[in-house]
Amino acid sequence: GLMAGLEQAGIYKAAFVFIAPAYLLPSTFFQRFLLSRIFRWWESSIHLVPIVQRSLFGCFIFGGLVAGFFALFADPLIAIAYGKGYSEAAVYLRWLGLAVVLHTLAIGVGAYLVTAPGIARKVRVQVVTAVLNVLGNLLMIPAFGIMGAVIATIGTEAVLLTGYAAMLMRELRDRRIALA
Repeated sequence: GLMAGLEQAGIYKAAFVFIAPAYLLPSTFFQRFLLSRIFRWWESSIHLVPIVQRSLFGCFIFGGLVAGFFALFADPLIAIAYGKGYSEAAVYLRWLGLAVVLHTLAIGVGAYLVTAPGIARKVRVQVVTAVLNVLGNLLMIPAFGIMGAVIATIGTEAVLLTGYAAMLMRELRDRRIALA
């Protein structure tokens, strides 16, 4: 907040307040409804790739709908919640819709990393992503202000998704070899 100023931090936070629930919904869905099934699928000889693909398609649709909602309704959402003084936050809310798409896909991919090696790999990706997020914010916010924070957020979600996807591909390869 102090790097870019309290006013800019407030504007970013006004946009991010709408992103936080969108981040929680897919996580809750996978943990509440699919986690037990995912464990069973890993323990069976079922071919997981089509299941993962369908899950990710659903994640993409959900994330895309949320991003589209923010793109269409950012101005009234910000105006109703914070008043006209925060209208600038609508621009950032629209951009942060991309982070929702990436985050939702990352949650979908990460949900399948449930084996002991998968969890260890997932944690490593999370640590690297957290470090890159801090560094990204330290570099981007002073240079680009609020948009720097938005870019760092989107970049962080892209790194998380890419890392999880690489680890899931390894897990699926290892599983395929073990079942052969």
